[in-house]
Amino acid sequence: MAEPLGRVLFDAAEHGVPVVVSDSGGLGEVSRRFNIGVRVKAGSSEALAEGLLHVKQHYKQTADEFRVAAPLLFRRLPMPAYINCIEQIIESASRRNPIQVNWPGTD
Repeated sequence: MAEPLGRVLFDAAEHGVPVVVSDSGGLGEVSRRFNIGVRVKAGSSEALAEGLLHVKQHYKQTADEFRVAAPLLFRRLPMPAYINCIEQIIESASRRNPIQVNWPGTD
């Protein structure tokens, strides 16, 4: 199952810990949009192994790039706008109405 929000990426960014993420779902979308994390092809254990090996072999560079990108991610995803989107989703779900929110953050 794809993670629709990408919460693991936000947690990693908050703590400055680089991550290997799937290139699909919300996780892949956030990673691509903000150029953060090492993305690998979804559903491919070989791609995951290669991504993990890349991080291991180039940890300092990967970690440094991640730590530079993390504050930019949070700056471009202001909390009030994010909470507004979550409220829309919850309100729609409580009425059992479908909803799709495409919020790329600020530029």
